[in-house]
Amino acid sequence: MAIANTLLQRWHLLAAGKFAKADAGMNLGRAYRCIAQRWALTIVLFAIGFSMLRDSSLMLLVGFIVAQVVALFGNYNRT
Repeated sequence: MAIANTLLQRWHLLAAGKFAKADAGMNLGRAYRCIAQRWALTIVLFAIGFSMLRDSSLMLLVGFIVAQVVALFGNYNRT
């Protein structure tokens, strides 16, 4: 999930730099689209993971939550 979301975000970042350049309106539209697509991708990947890992679905959810908390506090302590 993390890799897929990172790659999608990177693709949007590169596309914004190529097409939107310094246009704030176009960049904001790209950002909103990126957020919506990342949410949709995460939901789809969770659905696939839950269907494939029926016995370990709780571990999938716990792993995702731990990764999000680590990312939150990792960026929080950055100066």
